[in-house]
Amino acid sequence: MKLSRYIGALLAVILLTLTGCGNNQNATDDTDDTTTHDLRFADAIADKVTDLETVERASVFVTENNAYVGVMLKGEKDQEVTEEIEQAVADQVREVDTTIENVYVSANPDVLDHFGSYAEMIEQGEPIEGFFDEFDKMIQRMFPNRK
Repeated sequence: MKLSRYIGALLAVILLTLTGCGNNQNATDDTDDTTTHDLRFADAIADKVTDLETVERASVFVTENNAYVGVMLKGEKDQEVTEEIEQAVADQVREVDTTIENVYVSANPDVLDHFGSYAEMIEQGEPIEGFFDEFDKMIQRMFPNRK
């Protein structure tokens, strides 16, 4: 019984700490975005990125002033994200949300798959214990050049 109270109190402290970071008044007013603490799945930004003729699908997560973009490029599989594509994606992202400073783009299919799974979890209101750690580890692995 004491253990369950301890775990409950610990989870409450963690969630309150994360919630304190979530009241970002600089974020856009797009109602298509799903927010969880300081991490949000940004549908509106993803829609804008897919307006590019080189992008077939996109999924975007935003945390603080960073946007992590998973894309499926049109044409052949296993295409690399060129500097030109990365800049075009960054321009689209910043057109929707001017608070974004850093944009990280990957055409790795695993990024798009993971982002889709994460977005689905958030949208369905599934428990997110461990989600932030898993997301951070995936970001570190898939975007090693981030600042």
